[in-house]
Parts: sequence; structure tokens; C-alpha cells
Amino acid sequence: MTSTTNQQLNEISIQGVVNPEQLTPLLDRLRSISSFECPLYYREIVCKALPGMTAGELRIRCHLSEDQPRWVLRYAGEPNRKERYSATIRPMIEVETSNNVSLFLEYMGYRRDFEFYMKGYKFIAQRTITVSICQVKVEKESEMSELFNKSWLVDIACMATDDMFQQGCDLLSSFSEHLIPYVYAVKISTDKPQERPGLFPGGGMAARPPSSGPNAKKEPAKR
Repeated sequence: MTSTTNQQLNEISIQGVVNPEQLTPLLDRLRSISSFECPLYYREIVCKALPGMTAGELRIRCHLSEDQPRWVLRYAGEPNRKERYSATIRPMIEVETSNNVSLFLEYMGYRRDFEFYMKGYKFIAQRTITVSICQVKVEKESEMSELFNKSWLVDIACMATDDMFQQGCDLLSSFSEHLIPYVYAVKISTDKPQERPGLFPGGGMAARPPSSGPNAKKEPAKR
């Protein structure tokens, strides 16, 4: 969702977590309301800048589900903290690069912090909404390790210019209602950095699996 003005594009997103037993009905629901589906598999390298640099974090994404690996450099700005919006909004810039982009960033003063793999499904609905359903694996000795978490991270997003924030939020909110009760996608709190999503499913998620929800049984406190 974009306007005709030449403005900075922003990613508007909501997220949730789906348990393995709910994955199949969720996929069936998405296939019935989406116009496009493809496998999603990529490696992401997080690079940190030296102190004082403007762009503190850049991410290199290598798409592995295509015939030839495709490399993309991504910058995600600080999220908009206006509470009146029902989704996370942040500036987003993506550019396609060659496979030596990590060496270029090293020369620019960036250092590799960590990397991980995302594998799952990607859907496009209503021409502007992208739905990603992934599991995370972290790199270990040049091989993909065991799953960090068996739950699936669900990300629903669209792009919008500065004058289309509310329309983008309304679009995602309306679309996410079609995925209930399989997943409840919500705005993610960015107040605490350690709770920001992006690496591990379930980290800081307001939509948790039923076992950790408000109706879950609580264990007695240990003395």
C-alpha cells in the first residue's frame, strides 16, 4: 500500500506465534485467501556498526529458495512509537547486492554480530500484504542446528508511505481477522530491546501459544 508521492517507504507489521498442530489449518486458510504462495528459505547476517555511525545495524539476507542465491542488504530504522497505531511501523530500505556485500560492509566499519536461518512459507494477499510463516535455526559449525523453538513465527506486513500509516494498519488488522483462531497477530512492544522479535519465535510475542496464555495453569512459587 503506497501513495503516489515520492516518500520514504515504511514497513507496517504485526506478528504472532502458531503451534505446530495449528500450522496445517492456518496454511489451508491462507491458501484460500491468497493469490501467491512460495517456499521461504533464507540466511540472514546481522552486522553492527562501530560506535558513532548513523546506521547502527544492517542485515544481509541471502535467499536460498531460488535457483540462484539472491543477496539483499536491508536497513530497518527505529520503530514509530506513537501508540495510536495498531501495528509496528519502521522505515525500511532494501537493495539487491552481490555476494561480496559482507566484505564491503567490513571495509565500511561494520562487524558481523550473528546469523540465523529462516525456513517456511510465504504468501501474498490482496496484492500488498505479505505473510511469512517461518521457523528459526541458528548457525552451528557451518551447519544448521536443531530448531531453537518448534513454534512458527507469523509475520504479516505491508509497505506504506508516511501519509498512509493508518490505512496500512487498518488493512493488516482486517486481514488478520481471517486467520483467527489459528493465530492472533498483534503489534509487538519495542519498549525493551531484549523482547524485540526478529530472531527467535516467541520472544516478546503478545500472541503466545495456549500453554503460556492467561488461562494456563500456574505452578506454585518455589520457596
